[in-house]
This record gives sequence, structure tokens and C-alpha cells, in this order.
Amino acid sequence: MSSPGKLRFPESLFTSRHDEATVVLRRLMEDNHDQNRLLYKEVLHNHVQHGLLAAYYLGSSGARLRELFSEEIKELEPREESKREKITTELVLDELLGHKENELDFIIYFEQQRSNSGVYVQEALQYWILDREKEFLPAFIGGYAHPLIMFADAVELGSSMLAFDALALTATDWSPLTTLVTMNLPPPETCSNSLLEILDKIRNDSSFEHVVPSPGIQHIAEILHNGPATAAIIKYLGIGNEYISRPEFNLQVTGEMVEVAIYLLMCTHVPEAPTFDFYLNHNLTGDQ
Repeated sequence: MSSPGKLRFPESLFTSRHDEATVVLRRLMEDNHDQNRLLYKEVLHNHVQHGLLAAYYLGSSGARLRELFSEEIKELEPREESKREKITTELVLDELLGHKENELDFIIYFEQQRSNSGVYVQEALQYWILDREKEFLPAFIGGYAHPLIMFADAVELGSSMLAFDALALTATDWSPLTTLVTMNLPPPETCSNSLLEILDKIRNDSSFEHVVPSPGIQHIAEILHNGPATAAIIKYLGIGNEYISRPEFNLQVTGEMVEVAIYLLMCTHVPEAPTFDFYLNHNLTGDQ
């Protein structure tokens, strides 16, 4: 199914540890999977497993994990039977990527993929994430990288259930940015000396004037439907890709990315009227 050596999925933590907290963690993870949707309020992601795992590694008892779970699930939406036509093939799945109304169908489809994989879970995950024509790895950026976070939690636990949930979440919230991330960028006409310099050029580029009514990640699709704005994005992606790909600048670029994330969080608001965007804060934690 796949070439060896790319993806390593570990043995489940739940098969090697049987203390109370670990047993409770497994049961709560399964309850969350069986009872709750991956999305709630249409755009927010079920992040229960991440909170539980963080509390578990900080030493929480089984009782404390149950308390956290009870609080975390209050805003979530219950899973229901899908009223849509079932997804039966990869071709149908690819046609529906990003259709949030098919969330439950994606979940069911990947539950079946997990069941079919048997002992070859690692090979199945490698196929979906790295080897198929429309690989899922670039789309892990959807929902501000929550599918990537979920898959990282799955690897940490060795949980195939959580890993295939991450695939279902990726399919449900397929990011429009995936096309840009995976395209062959044209060679840049100019080079840059820093990431801040690139951002300053973007700030002064008239291609982005009056494209969206207000700041916010929710406008990404609107920007990508604007021809001049999309062309400008591709141009700056090419410049940025050339800059961060210089091998001699690895440590410097890493530091710059954190610095840029701080600037975006602390300075993207009206002067004298601070307002700190959750997604920009996520940008900072993602860089770290």
C-alpha cells in the first residue's frame, strides 16, 4: 500500500498502562468519539481530547479527568444519524471535501477505513496522509491546524481511533488554503531580507484594499475568490518560500517566525483600542 519509512505510528499507550487515570482517559476519549460531533456551532472544533490529554500528562486523577470532561462537553453537539447519502468511494469523498454538512458521513467512512485496516493501521494512515494523489497532510492546516493537533495527540497516545478522527475532521473542514500550499509556486521576481519586510509589502499592497469588510480568519475564502488578491498571495508565498528555504537561515527564520507571530497578535488592532484575536494567538502557539 505504501513505501516504508515515512510514517511511524506507535503502540497504543492503553495497551501498556492500566492505572486508573489511563483507563478513565481511554473511556472518556471513546465516549467523546461515540457521542459528540467533531464540529459545533458549525465552525468550532471538538477539542476535548486535547484538553484531557494535557490534564492527564500533568498528573490528573481519573476523578479529575471526569470533572474536566463534564465541563468540556457542555457546548458540544451530539452525534446523530446522517440523513445524507453514504460515502462509499474515495472519488465521492474527494468531491465532498469541505462540505461540513457531510461531517457524519466522513466520520462513518473513516471509521470503516480504520476497521478495514486491521493490523495495518500505520500503512493505512500513511496512504491517506502522504501517499494518495490528494494527500491529507497539507490540509491539516484547516481550522488553524486543529486536525494536525488532533493527529499529534493520536500519535502521542498511539490511538488509531483519534488518528482516523483527525482524517474525518480534515475532510470536514478542508481548508481552501490547501490549494495554495500544494501548488508549484512561480520563482519570485524579487527576494526579501526578512519576513517582516514581506509583511510590510503585503500591508502596503493595494491588491488587498476593500476585499473583505473586517479583519478575521473567517474571510479567507472571500480573499481567495478575489482574482487580484489571490495573485498577490501567490506572489508573496513565492517570495516567502524562497526566503525560508535558504539553508543558512534556519535558526534565524525560526526566530523571525515567532517574532512575526508576536507582532501579529500584539499589533493587529486599532491604536489605543487593544483587541487580541484568538486565531492570531493560536498562530503564536503554533510557531512555538
